[in-house]
Amino acid sequence: IPQSSPPQPSNPQPSTHERETITVAIAAGDTLGEILEHHNVSITHAGQVFEALEGVFPPNRLRAGQFVNLNTIKDQNGKDQNGKDQNGTDKNGGTRQLESMQIDLGDWRHVHVALAEDGGFKAELYTPPTRRVMALKEGSVSLSLYSDALRVGIPESVTADVIYLLSFNIDFQRDIWPGTGFTVYYEQIINADNGEKISDGDVLYLKLRLVNGKELAFFHFQPPSTDNGKAHPADYFDAQGHSARKAMLRTPVQAARVSSGYGMRRHPIQGYTRFHKGIDFAAPIGTPIYAAGDGTITRRGFEPKGYGKWIEIQHANGYRTRYAHMDKIASALRRGRRVKQGQIIGTVGNTGLSTGPHLHYEVIYRREPINPATARLPKQRKLSGAELSEFQALSAARLSAMDAQRFHYWKTRVALY
Repeated sequence: IPQSSPPQPSNPQPSTHERETITVAIAAGDTLGEILEHHNVSITHAGQVFEALEGVFPPNRLRAGQFVNLNTIKDQNGKDQNGKDQNGTDKNGGTRQLESMQIDLGDWRHVHVALAEDGGFKAELYTPPTRRVMALKEGSVSLSLYSDALRVGIPESVTADVIYLLSFNIDFQRDIWPGTGFTVYYEQIINADNGEKISDGDVLYLKLRLVNGKELAFFHFQPPSTDNGKAHPADYFDAQGHSARKAMLRTPVQAARVSSGYGMRRHPIQGYTRFHKGIDFAAPIGTPIYAAGDGTITRRGFEPKGYGKWIEIQHANGYRTRYAHMDKIASALRRGRRVKQGQIIGTVGNTGLSTGPHLHYEVIYRREPINPATARLPKQRKLSGAELSEFQALSAARLSAMDAQRFHYWKTRVALY
């Protein structure tokens, strides 16, 4: 005899508790309190979350672009799972009780907040274990060093570091031609749990092979000595131990081309021949301009029939630099303010007597203008003694490691065929 199915209720009652996961993308100005309130998390749980976060993660450190995931239980009757009334009800008559929350901080780091046995919440910061691997990229210039570095897979942040380092030593317009070769050896920070890249680290070695046969090569090195008890910062040195950095940058703006050189020229607006005291770098409006060296702001102003917005920096040993036709000058840079080499002081513009967006850059030595592209700028420190020996040993080991990496790469390629 076939068995009949048990009778079903004619009007089944839906569960009064609904689990829901809510993902919130943090926008500028958002606060954690506002997010919890907006999604109707009970006031009791919101307060307990803030207590749990004390000493683990300050809620005011939330940044635009991060994410918050809320795992909630929603009671349609305005009561939690134990039937207790809660403070705060949404427009549909229900309050969300929080089971757990995760704040994604980026780079695989996150803060996890979950209910604890005592009825409160417990917060933990998770930082993945990491390991460092070395990446080796090589190529040659066909369009520009910047675009061709990106083409062979060098990350944009690493490429920017390479351009900045080279700006002490080369004139990108005069020295970089199609066929210029480059080698970049840099660190990558890897998540040891899943093998995913977290970030890019330091450039450890850089080599540029110019078409005239000249080579520039620099190694990253942390000098072990101290200066008045303060450790010397890591820097880049050539094979002889000379610092790659000079007292001033030759090119204080990235990804720019020289539109007008130093010396006599026919003025593009006024029409007559006059001496051009600097170099013009054509670049889009808004391109960052960097301080060529450490120094003090001595002058800034606006000349509608000349420099437009401009600024002057006094450096050591009788040097000054001027930057003209700017779109914006950093608001904090008043007369007397100190700046560091590489600090952004403003952006490229088209102000004053100008035919297009560019930076006019001057170097003045003992009150006389000099050519920024060819001037012999003072060098920084040089390694010697035990420091130099340690540096040379590290450099040799690094070159050997790169050779081994190249050998492994080509051995793998041959095996594929």
